[in-house]
Amino acid sequence: ASLKAITLLAHDEPRIFWIDMNNTVFEKVKSSIQEILTLNGTGQDLTIDWISHTLYIVESLSSGGSSIMQ
Repeated sequence: ASLKAITLLAHDEPRIFWIDMNNTVFEKVKSSIQEILTLNGTGQDLTIDWISHTLYIVESLSSGGSSIMQ
């Protein structure tokens, strides 16, 4: 599967987050993969704040704008 963006939270229990080519955000903990959400726009990037454990997602909107959500 092709990925647009990927990030890692290497804390007590490592968690991997990624955006796939269908603009769906996933989370993997151990061997469990869970779909978190499907973006309304085109996923561009994501990152995680290692202190607050907040996931930030950047997407481009069809209107030409962009959105950052947590």
